[in-house]
Amino acid sequence: MKNAGDLLLGWISEIEHGSLRDLLDGIDWVARSYRISTRDGAAGRWVRDAVSLGFIDVDWVNGHWSVAPPVLTRLPASDGLLVLTGSRTAAATDRLNAASDAEIDVHSVASSSQEGDVPMPNTIMISDDVSLDHTDVARKLGASWVPCFALQVAEILPKLSYRGPAAKPLPGTPVDKYDFARSRFIEVPGVVGDGLYRFIRADHKRPYQILRDGTWRATTYEEGIYLELASGSYGKASCIRWKQEAESGRNDIGDLVVDWGTPLPALQRRAAVLCTGLKPRYSRIAGTAVYRNVPLSLAKAISRSLLQDLVLIS
Repeated sequence: MKNAGDLLLGWISEIEHGSLRDLLDGIDWVARSYRISTRDGAAGRWVRDAVSLGFIDVDWVNGHWSVAPPVLTRLPASDGLLVLTGSRTAAATDRLNAASDAEIDVHSVASSSQEGDVPMPNTIMISDDVSLDHTDVARKLGASWVPCFALQVAEILPKLSYRGPAAKPLPGTPVDKYDFARSRFIEVPGVVGDGLYRFIRADHKRPYQILRDGTWRATTYEEGIYLELASGSYGKASCIRWKQEAESGRNDIGDLVVDWGTPLPALQRRAAVLCTGLKPRYSRIAGTAVYRNVPLSLAKAISRSLLQDLVLIS
């Protein structure tokens, strides 16, 4: 029997796109079917991690999702491991099984899962071999070949910027403001100074917007947090750290450590996750997300793109 995550990935791969509300309801239904006792927000965390792992893309403002196309890519500094991500239809699984029987060494690896969360789909990893024609293998699997997504993204990550002007909330609209001391949004009695806000518009969409020097600008949840940090209004402490691995010969590989209250935006998070093909390790005690096997060059690129100074942990 498939685990809950594999069943969900197969389902969304077949229907290809839909409303975010229906997807969240579907995740909750599968969790109940598997008798998983979930914590609040489990469905939303599943979606966030599915985006990070390259399975789906989400338009949070408009409430839509679409399955990502299948991609075969190499993990950095991993002794030749490839990862297959994106859509995983029944037909794609049949192709993978046929290729595994014939020519490639396939591994199905589970991501760690905290109690109360819905498991993620198993990650499909393939042992690289000098005899493999990667483009041909990807074609047989119905995927595109990308030599190394994580390192290629590191070269093109743009610096954060505002997404353009935005309309202010209508009078009387309930608004929430991000509280950096509590690392969450709190309800406030109207607009109370510069900061990151969210509210419900007349069209029932919930945008994230920044008020800065009297001007409203559009943003996203994660990007808005980093833009606010870069404004200098909340001190200079960096929320992104990198710790070198202890293993000999891997001086440029380590853990990327990010505080919970400052989650990485989607592209930066996907680049960090696709250094292992597995979701990050979350620590409730430390309040951090830890991404393993991250090259220092990528850690620097992520920090630079988010207008942060990378802290190197000795």
